[in-house]
Amino acid sequence: MLAISKSLISILFSFVFIVTSCNKSNSDGGGGGGPVTPPTPVWDPNALRGVWVTTTASTTLDSRDNIKQMVRNCKDAGINNIFIVVYNNARTIHPSNVMQNLIGIRQLERFAGRDPLQECIDEGHALGLKVHAWFEYGFSSSYSANGGPIVAAKPHWAAMTVGGALVVKNGFDWLNGIHPEVQQFMIDLFKEVVTNYIGLDGVQGDDRLPAMPSTGGYDPYTTTLYQAENGGASPPGNATDAGWLQWRSKKLNAF
Repeated sequence: MLAISKSLISILFSFVFIVTSCNKSNSDGGGGGGPVTPPTPVWDPNALRGVWVTTTASTTLDSRDNIKQMVRNCKDAGINNIFIVVYNNARTIHPSNVMQNLIGIRQLERFAGRDPLQECIDEGHALGLKVHAWFEYGFSSSYSANGGPIVAAKPHWAAMTVGGALVVKNGFDWLNGIHPEVQQFMIDLFKEVVTNYIGLDGVQGDDRLPAMPSTGGYDPYTTTLYQAENGGASPPGNATDAGWLQWRSKKLNAF
């Protein structure tokens, strides 16, 4: 939030500077009342000004030319950081051995034969922009797909409700972020990207990492772990019990 605040302050300062300059020029009578060209805003080089580029309802990543145009638009708008979605809905935009080993699909099908992440890094750096890998879905496995191919491959990774159903929140199907195999899967995805893309400037996990809806935690692994740490007592049937919420939150925070 600090970086966002700095950016906002920078923008507001530039706006005030432009308005003040215009008013001063007109009042001084230097130009006979004619049109005044405002000065070019001076951006704070330390402020992070970012945009997030997704595959959802967007063709930005569908060609190298589109990526070049996106980067140029960002540069012209004063953006200095771009966050490229690399993982959502059980797919990666880049070739991934982790996904190949898990579900047998190396890359989002429409990008076969290309590497949009590398293209974004190359084009972004050419214009001085920083490029980050954005793991949009985090601990969510899929969208309205009954868990999708990840849960199909690893049913014990699913987050479960007290009634034994898959956890679904706002249309997103959820993995159990407390399970060590799920955590390792996410770590492997991050490590793969930072290892294979040397020029990458950063990674982002978004609001689903680490996270799990409060209705989750009733799967066999988590239930057994809770019992081991609570004298054999089972998790409360009330998913919003304060102590139960805190116990799950601490597990996610530890990750």
